[in-house]
Amino acid sequence: MNAHMQEAMTDIAKDAGAIVPCGLCGNYDIRNENDPEADSLAYAMATNAWKGDQFRSASLEEAKKVMKATLSSANDHCPFCHRY
Repeated sequence: MNAHMQEAMTDIAKDAGAIVPCGLCGNYDIRNENDPEADSLAYAMATNAWKGDQFRSASLEEAKKVMKATLSSANDHCPFCHRY
């Protein structure tokens, strides 16, 4: 996985609403636990980006793995606001 693909997947996840700014501080991105369909939308958008040749050097399976890693690595809670 290259840094460009990881960054692109993060942007896609944000556009899909799967990763959102913290609702309290707005300064830290977290997983959107309030929209269970956002992850599915992120995968669909990643697939469409792959079909559109955004990830020319990757297979569809690799693109899906990178999206999975992107979603898995996002925090469930803001490390700053969660303490309060």
